[in-house]
Amino acid sequence: MTVVVESLFLICSNMCVQTSAGRVLNIMANDLQSFERLPNELIYAVVAPLQTVVVMVILWQYVGIASLAGLFLVLLFILFQCVMSRFFEIFRRATTYNTDKRIKLMSELIGAMKLIKMYCWEKPFSDLVSEVREREVNSIKQRASLQGLNMAFAFEDRTVKW
Repeated sequence: MTVVVESLFLICSNMCVQTSAGRVLNIMANDLQSFERLPNELIYAVVAPLQTVVVMVILWQYVGIASLAGLFLVLLFILFQCVMSRFFEIFRRATTYNTDKRIKLMSELIGAMKLIKMYCWEKPFSDLVSEVREREVNSIKQRASLQGLNMAFAFEDRTVKW
């Protein structure tokens, strides 16, 4: 949390004028989770290669050259995860962009609520908000579908019974 707060304080003054409050809240809500998960997941970057080497040595002793097929599948799965992470990044950026746009629009609408009520502009602005929200929901759905596909590949080995 302090890292995020310190980085927010380091934003130059002219950037603070251009950055909306909704964007700052969205950054803190989304990116703070990444910082909280980092220590739990960082240990796997050290343990996984060591574990792979140890398992390959043991497999080589028991099954010989056939153990390379298992190593090939592990490397193929790592490549698949790299490709999936690129797609996750694309969809995360799209979702963040659409959420920022919706929050900014809602801030402006709340600020100008008296004017909107006075001129009876509720319906056009309601349609505008619905359109922005629909784009946001579509990007969230695409990301969820990709996560489902990723989880299916991650847990498929646990469903196979010998």
